Amino acid sequence: MKILLFAIAFSGIALNLFGVDFMNTYFYNASYVDENVSSVTTNGSLFLKNTIVSDSVSVNGMLYSVLSDLGSLQINGECKLEDTTIRGNSLVNGSFTANRCHFLGGLSVASEITYLENSTASQVVIRRISNSDSVQSLMISGKSLIRGDIVFESGQGNVVIKGDIEIQGDVVGGTVTHK
Repeated sequence: MKILLFAIAFSGIALNLFGVDFMNTYFYNASYVDENVSSVTTNGSLFLKNTIVSDSVSVNGMLYSVLSDLGSLQINGECKLEDTTIRGNSLVNGSFTANRCHFLGGLSVASEITYLENSTASQVVIRRISNSDSVQSLMISGKSLIRGDIVFESGQGNVVIKGDIEIQGDVVGGTVTHK
């Protein structure tokens, strides 16, 4: 046992000596950089950078996408998107953050707080979280455009607007707060 602990501690020290900060480095189960693929399915974490996925991205875990063009999304877990276009429908069950993204199909999220910044969406549906009575929030900031309705299935939603936001549809099942 002492040898194992020493080996683990020594490995960490050795990595730190060579400039690798292993405590703050995230290792992805799968990553695609500068690639063009038809579909991706991952159980674990997925990193996409400057990647085109023509059909679907399906992740049970975490997705981080930057500078990518995706067909559709189905995520069970954390989803962080930057400078990404999704051409089909997006279905996310978990925390969701999008910055400078374009959702050409429907965006459907089951999360307590959903973040959209400097993004566009055709419509947004915030799905009810089972066994939860908490108010769900959609935080929209920057220069964002929602072309259709924002629907809170629970009937207990709040859209928080900060910035130059245009909502061309109605807010159903929720209120709007300007910050």
